[in-house]
Formats: sequence, C-alpha cells, structure tokens
Amino acid sequence: MEWTEARDRTLATWQQILDGVGSEDSLKLVTRVNEVCELCDKAREEAGSDAERCDHCIVFGSARRCADARLAITETLLDGDFEQARQAISAVISRVICARPPEAAGAVAHGQHT
Repeated sequence: MEWTEARDRTLATWQQILDGVGSEDSLKLVTRVNEVCELCDKAREEAGSDAERCDHCIVFGSARRCADARLAITETLLDGDFEQARQAISAVISRVICARPPEAAGAVAHGQHT
C-alpha cells in the first residue's frame, strides 16, 4: 500500500468515527479511535519495526502527538461531551488531510498533481 492509499483509508476511518459520535455506542467508538490505522501500518512498514513507526508518521511525526489526540477524544467520548469529541476528531481529520505523502511530494516536484 502506498502512502496516499493509507492516508485515504485513514481519512475514511476517522470520518466514520466522526459520523458515529452521538449515535453509536461510545465504547465501540473509543475502541476504533485507539486502533492502529492504515497510516500507522504504513509507517511501521517503512520503519521496519513497531518501535520506530512514529518516526515515519506523515501526520504527527516523531512527536507522538497522536497518542495525546486519541486520549483527548477517548475522554470526551466517555464523558459524553460529543461536541468536544467532534471538534477533536475534526482536528485529526484536518491533520490527515494536510499530510503530504512522500510520493505526492515527489509528484509535485516533478510537475504532477495528486
């Protein structure tokens, strides 16, 4: 799987989570929020190990801020603060949308658009 496909699948997953806030069981959503996404899988593939995968993340990088985002979303869902959960999930979606896959960056450098 290429980075672009991993990003697109991750976006679809987060959009499904966002769409479920307030209507789906919060515990099920928390489980989905905390699952490893396709971007994590791709980063692990690039890194060659689980321990190094965050260093290859195109969304959060080595700062591991995804853990902070997931924790905040989990807490808001469990507290029943669905508006805050939606805002936090939307922020993650925005970060994923803005992420530039390495192959897309190369295509732009060569005059192509993704």
